[in-house]
Amino acid sequence: MYHHQRWTPEKIKQRLELIAPLVHIQSTSLPSFRYSESDSPLLPAAIEINVDDSQWQEISAEEYWGKWKQDFIFRTTFTIPNEWDTSQSIALYLPFGEAGDFSHPEALAYIDGIPYAACD
Repeated sequence: MYHHQRWTPEKIKQRLELIAPLVHIQSTSLPSFRYSESDSPLLPAAIEINVDDSQWQEISAEEYWGKWKQDFIFRTTFTIPNEWDTSQSIALYLPFGEAGDFSHPEALAYIDGIPYAACD
């Protein structure tokens, strides 16, 4: 027997609400970031672990920052909680830009001073 599912906006919304709590088993908020503008993407970035970023602007998650086509560096420090099961996958959600917007930034994430992953 062939069954055809009719997906209405209401049904899709209901399904998304059902799976939303399953997306993240555990989560924790990131601390604020330190923000520094760069004059050019060709200049060396301040990525060393011991860079003094105390004079950089502080940016909280979901806060408006920067300007169009601005090169910049974000820095923060965080620790994965000891009680988390590290055999499970761990994801880093960076709240930069708008989902679906083509003007969100590209990024290269460093962990302990080593390039780890990129996003675009």
